[in-house]
Amino acid sequence: MTTPQTDTPPLVVRQLTLHRGQAVIVADLALRLQTGDVLGLVGANGAGKSTTLQCLAGHLSPSEGEVWVAGHNLVDAPASARAHIGYLPDPPSLHNELRVSRHLRAIASLHGLKRAASDDAVARVLELCRLTDAASKRIAHLSQGYRQRVGLAQALLHQPAVLLLDEPTNGLDLDSQDQFAETVRAVSAHCAVIISSHHLSDLRACCNRMASLTAGRLIEQHNNTLNPRRDTHAGREPETVFIRVHQPLDVDALQCLRGVVSATAERDGWKITYRGDTAELSQAIAERGWGLRQLSPMLFEPGAAGAKSTPSVSLEPAP
Repeated sequence: MTTPQTDTPPLVVRQLTLHRGQAVIVADLALRLQTGDVLGLVGANGAGKSTTLQCLAGHLSPSEGEVWVAGHNLVDAPASARAHIGYLPDPPSLHNELRVSRHLRAIASLHGLKRAASDDAVARVLELCRLTDAASKRIAHLSQGYRQRVGLAQALLHQPAVLLLDEPTNGLDLDSQDQFAETVRAVSAHCAVIISSHHLSDLRACCNRMASLTAGRLIEQHNNTLNPRRDTHAGREPETVFIRVHQPLDVDALQCLRGVVSATAERDGWKITYRGDTAELSQAIAERGWGLRQLSPMLFEPGAAGAKSTPSVSLEPAP
């Protein structure tokens, strides 16, 4: 048993692995988040995002590795660690028959908050999550967007050091997504946040770090260069390159590669705006098994006068 350290970050994960029979569901996961970090965890359906968050929330026991939350080992001291975790599963676990304020007071009591502290906490999250106008409504009568707000509010009641949000923007319209991102940015001043989604666009607005998960393995971590909260790669001007690959690629994983600013599908390949060393981009594409066939600079926009033509190729596997 490792002794908790003082002044540790809110979340430290070391070689977290989860087996189910012979299958590896989460593989050798390592993370270190500070207060203020909002990590976007992107991956296709079935990539292991929900399972990873369940492990970090203490709902599943890992086969190997360690999870430290606010200095507490999640395996050795689960109650102490989970007292610092706020978790919003997909879908949220809500008491549909209760009114919003009554539901939140019930959750506050489970966190051990006494009446006065509970009332203060409920009032705080109702305002923070824009739920004041829905406080007296039954949860069963709420829209999807309001249900997600209630789920976020209950995860924030006890002011956690780590906030885990599983697909929180599922089913939300654009306005609700923007409001959700604004709330997450506000609460991240006091905690570390992980948000999972299979849509990279859902994460750009509120995350300062991005990671790509494939088959339970974290294959890429980098700063979100499109988020104004973070600086771009110092000394690098973006350039546009054209790539062709042998295998169909995961566009969300492509856009999550370090240095990629944007990626657009062309008729016979992909136009990528990239900030960094293109040799690193080539290596990253090769490591993902996409089979790089061409990577070349685009000096002009396709179709513009004087533009260099690029040979056509299908993105399906080459014969």
